[in-house]
Amino acid sequence: MSGVEIGIAVIGAVAALITAYKDAGGIVRNIKERRKARGGLPPSVALQESLDEGYQEIEKITAKGVKRFGSGFEQGDDIAHRALQSLTIEVQASLLRHLTLASKDDTVTDFEACIDSAIEARLKAVTILNELYLRQQKRASLLAEPEVGGAATLIDEPRELNQTGRRESSSHNSNSRYNAEVFLEPSQELTSQPVGRPDQGRRIDFFNGEELLIQFHDPYSDTTHDHVDFPEIVG
Repeated sequence: MSGVEIGIAVIGAVAALITAYKDAGGIVRNIKERRKARGGLPPSVALQESLDEGYQEIEKITAKGVKRFGSGFEQGDDIAHRALQSLTIEVQASLLRHLTLASKDDTVTDFEACIDSAIEARLKAVTILNELYLRQQKRASLLAEPEVGGAATLIDEPRELNQTGRRESSSHNSNSRYNAEVFLEPSQELTSQPVGRPDQGRRIDFFNGEELLIQFHDPYSDTTHDHVDFPEIVG
């Protein structure tokens, strides 16, 4: 099954992991009370802090995802659910097991492994939820993109003629680009306009099959030749 397929709600797996952290915190409090009554060495403050930070950070990241994506984040996907489920089993097998033994044996005074387990599980959970957030964000972005197609608004942006006599102008909408094309046959006269008075000649835009030429027709000599500097207009 892929990550985008709907599986068991991720919010349930999150709740199970948070419960594991809170159960661990409850065991630590019991150990403190038991050892205080017997004069034993209580667990370190760092242990309790690592457990509190664990479930609080997980709740914070989850709330952020739910606020952004609503029920979609609560449902999540199979990738996140499997990862959180596996992480909860790890916490139960290592952290909770070690604390349960310590609650029955006052000689257990080293809780560094429990602190490390609590911190590691928190970091893993945050990573899993952040990755779910990114997948949800990507999916939402894809769904929000309009479909390619439909009418395009042409923009008057002419391009140079190519060797096949094709003049292209660009047009686009928000997601695609279209070409509006004008096909010209070789030796096709495009425009012809007077330059000054009619007796002064006329400018001719001319396509020769390879490029657009600008020519000038001289009425006095009755010749047409390439010319880009046209006579000044005589009033």
